[in-house]
Amino acid sequence: MRLYGMILSPDGAGAIDKATFVAFLHSENRWHRMGLGSIGLMTADMPRLRAALTVLVDERQPLSERLERVRPRGQAVMVHGLGPGIITVILHFVDPNRYGILSGSSERVLQRLGLYPELPVAASLAVRFEAVNPILLGLASSLGIGLGLLDSLWWRVPPPTAPWVTLPPAVAR
Repeated sequence: MRLYGMILSPDGAGAIDKATFVAFLHSENRWHRMGLGSIGLMTADMPRLRAALTVLVDERQPLSERLERVRPRGQAVMVHGLGPGIITVILHFVDPNRYGILSGSSERVLQRLGLYPELPVAASLAVRFEAVNPILLGLASSLGIGLGLLDSLWWRVPPPTAPWVTLPPAVAR
């Protein structure tokens, strides 16, 4: 893990190679269930990926500015395939006590629990993450667990049963 920590520093991110980035994604995927189907898209233009990673891990810049640069609302994304789940896993890896992981699963479960903040439908990743991250931090703290484990728990929450699905009486008993 130390190797990846050095790579995901502002200096190291600019020199990351494809194999190391892919290894990082696969390594982190053991703990965080992120979709990895977009690896080919992300690594197709390594100079752009390096630039995006350098922006993401540069803690000298405000988080909202970093997120807006990488995934600007209404404009082309900096790197195709580099979605919210992977972006926030990278942030989480940089500081696992400060950045939760925003994924489709975490958003769905927070909505089901009534904990998801009211946001405009077209809210940017920056707006969404800055609204949801304090909730993730509070939940992890209340449960006495780390943000990585909290992310793993979202995947264990069963989906709600659709109202039109009913079990036959013999099965329902």
